[in-house]
Amino acid sequence: MDKRVKKLWVDALESGAYYQCKGALTKRNAKSKDSFCCLGVLTNLYVEETGDAKVWDLSQAFLPDEVCRWAKIEWNPRLGVNTATTVNDKLNYSFKKIAKLIKENL
Repeated sequence: MDKRVKKLWVDALESGAYYQCKGALTKRNAKSKDSFCCLGVLTNLYVEETGDAKVWDLSQAFLPDEVCRWAKIEWNPRLGVNTATTVNDKLNYSFKKIAKLIKENL
């Protein structure tokens, strides 16, 4: 994984600035608060840096190819024994715990 992007991602996950969701890169709740899965946070960082918001239209379930190339990462990276989607969606890890796994495994 690109070291600069990794630091951006870890910092974003640890910042507390993102609401967490499951099952999609991003969702909007009834109070108009955007929420993101851990891979959605990475996608949002890509959009903020490149201005390429069309990636949100490409996929709501998987990391878009453009984001994978930018971050030099697979679409569902392994964070130790489990994948990013598993720790976010099924094991209900917090963003801080996921950030720790990213630091240790990518």
